[in-house]
Amino acid sequence: NSLSVVLAGGIDLIIRAMEAHPVDQNVQESGCGALANLAKSVAYKDMIAHGMHVILDAMEQHSDRARIQENGCAAIQNLVMENETYRSAVKDLQGIQLIVAAMAKFPMESRVQETGCGAMANLAKNEQCSRVIVNTGGLQ
Repeated sequence: NSLSVVLAGGIDLIIRAMEAHPVDQNVQESGCGALANLAKSVAYKDMIAHGMHVILDAMEQHSDRARIQENGCAAIQNLVMENETYRSAVKDLQGIQLIVAAMAKFPMESRVQETGCGAMANLAKNEQCSRVIVNTGGLQ
């Protein structure tokens, strides 16, 4: 279960594995997926947030991989839910642009569209994020 993963230092291990293996698509896909699942819990968001860059790096480095985009969007969606600080951080790290790009690149991938829309819906609760969504074509 997730508590066992967290108590064993799993979040840090996932982040370090993603940092150590940036070109390994399987590591990036699985890492984003695991962080997305763990980010559903408010208790783990702070631990995951210090590795937010690895999620966004994976999305940027592997923009041609739908599953990495799906899992990255899901991780952001869960991380920014009800968290103003993380919304601003995603905006500052150009994460909104990565989400918009993923949705544009994979219009027929329903899970990319679903998680992308979920991430943008949670980000749009912040006025500055809303402006970035509009300015980057996120409403198209």
